[in-house]
Amino acid sequence: MTASQVARRIINRRLKEMLLDTAEKSGVDPSEIAEWLEEAAGVRVPSRSGWRRVRRAVLSAPVTPQELAAFLLEKGVEVDEREWIRIVEEGSLLQGSTGRRVLRGGRAPGEATGGRAEG
Repeated sequence: MTASQVARRIINRRLKEMLLDTAEKSGVDPSEIAEWLEEAAGVRVPSRSGWRRVRRAVLSAPVTPQELAAFLLEKGVEVDEREWIRIVEEGSLLQGSTGRRVLRGGRAPGEATGGRAEG
């Protein structure tokens, strides 16, 4: 697994955790998420499962944070876009996968070079 794949998995997990926290705080019934998870990914979670079991199932399921967010939005749950962006940026910076190639000295291509030519 490459570093960028690891970074993406970490970011996706943190996004799912944030979304599940938001759902729980918003009063979403965990059985609704369990039902959605079975429909979306074929992952069966026993009915009457609590948040702990549903959380584990969602975090390990092959569903994207975007899919989970879409489901929650349909349920009327407000997803914090600023928190989403913060998680993505933080994960990208920690893993060094900002999408910009950083050169020696910490400059990205196109940044001021102090009059020196890049080589």
